[in-house]
Amino acid sequence: MDAYHTFRYTFDDRLPEGTDAEIEEFILDMIMSVLELKPDDQWTMGYHTHNAYGRTTYRHFHVHYRANKSIDAYRKAFQRWAKKQGEFRKGTKLYSLVPSKEEHIRDVNAFFRYPFKMYHMDRLYINNYFSEEAEPIQLKMAVEQFEEKKAALLEREKKMMDKTSTYDRFLKYLEENEKSPKTKRDTQKQIIEFYKTDKASMNPKTMQGYVYTYLMQNELMTEDQFIELMDK
Repeated sequence: MDAYHTFRYTFDDRLPEGTDAEIEEFILDMIMSVLELKPDDQWTMGYHTHNAYGRTTYRHFHVHYRANKSIDAYRKAFQRWAKKQGEFRKGTKLYSLVPSKEEHIRDVNAFFRYPFKMYHMDRLYINNYFSEEAEPIQLKMAVEQFEEKKAALLEREKKMMDKTSTYDRFLKYLEENEKSPKTKRDTQKQIIEFYKTDKASMNPKTMQGYVYTYLMQNELMTEDQFIELMDK
């Protein structure tokens, strides 16, 4: 079975960004010296300055490629390169080089278009897999899939923020009404009254989560008691 690897390198943000041409030259030099990939090999590259949420992050690039050697051989080659460059960073703050999981390469096109996912924001990419005719379609698909995932992540983040703000409003409600429940039952009654006052949709599980949060934060419930609830 063919082996496919994913490589990610993170730039040192203390260094100047450089022009697109300088960045591309640096990337190509690493690809050829570390991964030993040539124009006729199967690989794609994408340069990114944003994270999965679409927010600015550390500059980095991804390379997805069909491997000609073992993963250990590539890792040793990168370590030699890093030492020669005087690189002091270690681990994933510097790079990631791993074999692709089987489920990731059931759709080989999806595997190779992944580095293109932020093409609409960063523009710098290299395609050594798709035909000239297929490239625009694959770029479009990669961006659409990224945007769909980003929307889902932002929606999940919003829900988490809403939960946090709801609890904060509950604490403010207790303070404004000079309430200080000391038992689980009293806290449950107060969360119900708060929801009724706030005219919020009531979900027993969510509300009970706020009750336990309040009890734990105010030392009205021990960790052992909470662990027992988690084990049920």
